[in-house]
Amino acid sequence: MKKGDMVLVSDRARYNGQDMKWTEECTGMKLFKKGTKFYHWSDTLLSLFLNKETCFFDTRDSGKNYCYEYTLKEERKLPTFCDEVRINLGKKDEIRFLGKVILEYDYNVVVVDPVYGGGPKITRKDKRIA
Repeated sequence: MKKGDMVLVSDRARYNGQDMKWTEECTGMKLFKKGTKFYHWSDTLLSLFLNKETCFFDTRDSGKNYCYEYTLKEERKLPTFCDEVRINLGKKDEIRFLGKVILEYDYNVVVVDPVYGGGPKITRKDKRIA
């Protein structure tokens, strides 16, 4: 899989913990504009997303190994849980693979590995894309 590849949403996706119930309480609802980007992190490389409620974040900054991007196609009100949103994924949703993340704590920077498509580097202090 390389940067920019689409990851499909399917009822055939399987992963450890897929039947776990959420334990966090919703902290509110927020209206997000069309084009808002959210990011999902995974410890393992995903070939499919399950069509179910999935957590996303508004930043690429995380300690996980792989990063995926979801862009809202229309304005949408979503439940928030502190720093995350939950999106009920459907088969028409588009998720892009952004790459494998290497954390370089010596330099306080996150770099998307060129082997998996290269990409931006993000400072952990301000989370801006350089």
